[in-house]
Amino acid sequence: MQKTVIGSEAFLVSFEYAGQQYRVLWGVIASDETGRWSPGDYVCTTPIQATEDLGEGVTRFKTRSGSTYETRCPVTPYTARDETDVRLFMAGVSPGELDGMKALKEKMGDGFEWTISRE
Repeated sequence: MQKTVIGSEAFLVSFEYAGQQYRVLWGVIASDETGRWSPGDYVCTTPIQATEDLGEGVTRFKTRSGSTYETRCPVTPYTARDETDVRLFMAGVSPGELDGMKALKEKMGDGFEWTISRE
């Protein structure tokens, strides 16, 4: 069985879509026996179908697509607020980064707008 190992910043993200509850694993890759990822890449998995505690802080996750992931770090539970959150995770934004962006937006107030300059 080939597996992908997540070595840092792991989140088990829960969300609802079309009336169904789902969980996906978001994390930073340490190693990948399948050859799909490089160390340091992020991954947001397909929905989790099964989890297994292997002891000593290692958890195995099996996804709907048949992939196997193991975490070698603490896994933080996280509840996505809406579909936009999930889309941002899929694009590479971590749950921690998203919380930071939302906190900054709240601190700046409703009148705050992000602008990008191309100068």
